[in-house]
Amino acid sequence: MRCFKKSKGVSPRDFYTPLYELLDDVTPLKKDCGVLCDAVCCKDGKDGEAGMLLFPNEAKMFKGKRFAKIVKSSCEYGEKSTAKLLICKGKCDRSLRPLACRIFPLLPYRHIGEGKKLQIIMDPRAKGMCPLARSLKVEQLEPEFIEKVTKVCTEILKLKDGAEYIDMLSDLADQCDFLKKHKA
Repeated sequence: MRCFKKSKGVSPRDFYTPLYELLDDVTPLKKDCGVLCDAVCCKDGKDGEAGMLLFPNEAKMFKGKRFAKIVKSSCEYGEKSTAKLLICKGKCDRSLRPLACRIFPLLPYRHIGEGKKLQIIMDPRAKGMCPLARSLKVEQLEPEFIEKVTKVCTEILKLKDGAEYIDMLSDLADQCDFLKKHKA
């Protein structure tokens, strides 16, 4: 495994490639969890516009890739940065998946009440589609998967706007939980 250096001044390819490689050989379960749900997380939504939020500068990793298109999302973070959304146009090569797909159904989270300490949580947005997110706790997933996701998310915090991006994801998770708890 490569040693991660400070991220300032490092190209997106040099930053993200070792993170992708770190996650290449781990999955949430020892077996293919896609068998449980017919790989619903790898399929287009009903309207063909399902996508994954890209981490800061990750969009540059997908420039010119035919399997996906990149659009601006409505999520803002950092110094007026807008998150990009990668929308798949069918099945992708697993080696080309964005970081959000590789860590799914987990999410980096920093809550103000926790001193903004990084936590890895089950993404509440995943509960609508992922049987793992609905029925398991994070600690029930493969320990090596959790460990590597934590390492990758720790590296994201070193990016310019990395902490702000994770804070934005945390706000999305909080909003999702709030809406579920207060549903009429």
